[in-house]
Amino acid sequence: MFQVQSTSVTSSVQTDIDFKDDLIQSVVTAESHVASLNIRSSVGGQIKTNQELKYISSDPSKKATQGTSLETALDALNKEGNYGMYAMLLATSPDTQQCGGDCVSATELVEKYREEALKSESLAKTSSAEAFLNLVDSFRDVGKNVLLDILKSEDNADVLPQLIDAAVATQTPASQEALMELINFEDDYYTQNSERYLFTVSFSTHPSEQLLKDLLELYKKDVPSETVRESIGLAMGAVLNTYCRQTGQWGSQISKAIEEAITTKLAACEDEACKLRHLRALMNARLPTTVPILTKYAEEAKETIVAMAALKALGKIDMQYITKEVQAVLARIYHQNNRVYDTTIRSAAVVILLKSHPSPAQLKVILLSLTDQSQYEMSTYVLAKLRDLTKNCPEFRSLVQDVLRDVRINNYQVVAQKGLSSAFSNFLAEELLAIRNANRASKSTVTGLNTEPSIQRIVSTQNDSSHDTKTRRKR
Repeated sequence: MFQVQSTSVTSSVQTDIDFKDDLIQSVVTAESHVASLNIRSSVGGQIKTNQELKYISSDPSKKATQGTSLETALDALNKEGNYGMYAMLLATSPDTQQCGGDCVSATELVEKYREEALKSESLAKTSSAEAFLNLVDSFRDVGKNVLLDILKSEDNADVLPQLIDAAVATQTPASQEALMELINFEDDYYTQNSERYLFTVSFSTHPSEQLLKDLLELYKKDVPSETVRESIGLAMGAVLNTYCRQTGQWGSQISKAIEEAITTKLAACEDEACKLRHLRALMNARLPTTVPILTKYAEEAKETIVAMAALKALGKIDMQYITKEVQAVLARIYHQNNRVYDTTIRSAAVVILLKSHPSPAQLKVILLSLTDQSQYEMSTYVLAKLRDLTKNCPEFRSLVQDVLRDVRINNYQVVAQKGLSSAFSNFLAEELLAIRNANRASKSTVTGLNTEPSIQRIVSTQNDSSHDTKTRRKR
């Protein structure tokens, strides 16, 4: 009904450009817009415009004036034509807010919300959200000096953390300059503003290259507070990841500079805390080029917590960058070919290996390793993780079903574990994966649900049988 009463608009634009010797000779543009009422097509209007630009002539450029300095060049010009030219600095003027009509200035807006909506007691309320959005919109129309005056005002001291949040969300060059001038990252005693800024900036939706440069400069400094140092690395990594995902510039100059800075500091680390700090920065960055470094630390690190941090960072990177060489390293860690690893390390390694599209041979070896009952909780966890992955990935489910056709694997020694370990995916992540897989391979998903017996059914049956056996023994 509403479509019948509405209008239809058809638009077209055509531009013809004529080139000759890399110069545009003419540009002709024809633009048309036709609007008509759906219920009666004879009622409507039409607009047509034509624009034409033609190249007429060009004037040769003037001869350049030579001089060893600006002063000598100006003297030469004045002698030639008595121009009266002289050097001067561009005059600066106070920041003026681009606000006209009935709009409220940023300063007045802060005063309006300061006593109630910006108070900590109002957080998570509608009034607080409204104040935040209005402040962000207002801050985008002011310069650095106006924003700095607001942030430095003693009247706003009690709501400064909330104002920092709004200033960061503004995401303008002026707001970034004001924040960098306001916050003292060298203060080892009062770090609340530094932490607040770094936490909020990690969630920047449209980070600029200048923001990354500012964070890199902070990262290179020897900041006294260890907590702030780690927060700088985490924030820089998160912002870099967002920047690269949006622009696709994974190999940009700033990306390489940040990667080099982190890996250089990581290589120079001698203690566990230092290694963890920089590995966590790499985890947030998720740079594919850091896969070899992370793989090395995962396999060779003597400290369990360091190896675990490297594996966590490796697991955050897109699985397409987990090559066969990396899979081989993960397999060595899980199967403990070169040395003994903690069960947490082995578990993390095998999960990444399973997610990285292992070959049928690799999957068979992993399943056959579950017959080792010296660490039956580990075997139970691997089986549970395997079952969880089959729910969300049709391709992996098909691979598992093919492997289960082997009687050496599809038996109680492999798929019946006595441990209590479990594994499950986050509900939201599971739903997102399901939607993606449904769009990509809906047909295979449907058929996969009703074909070969799944690991889940086998394990459920065997667990019930094991329980019955234990009950009979007790009797």
